[in-house]
Amino acid sequence: MGKNGKGKQLRSVSVDVGDTQVVIERLDPTGPEPLRIRLASWSQGKMFSRPPVLTEQELVALLQKAIRAKILSPDFLTSLHSEFEI
Repeated sequence: MGKNGKGKQLRSVSVDVGDTQVVIERLDPTGPEPLRIRLASWSQGKMFSRPPVLTEQELVALLQKAIRAKILSPDFLTSLHSEFEI
């Protein structure tokens, strides 16, 4: 179980934003709960307590990496595709 009591990290990808690293992580559920996704930002080995701030291009780069690493599920992509016809 992870430090947050919500499961352990399965995998993650990140993008660098200046001197900050923004991470998207896929967490392993501890029970019948669905998989969870966490966004976090780190600088000099410390996690920020506030959410990451990204430009649209940085967000796109992070989502592309997350899709390629299978952090975001095929169901997520199907839902996104059907909602926006992309």
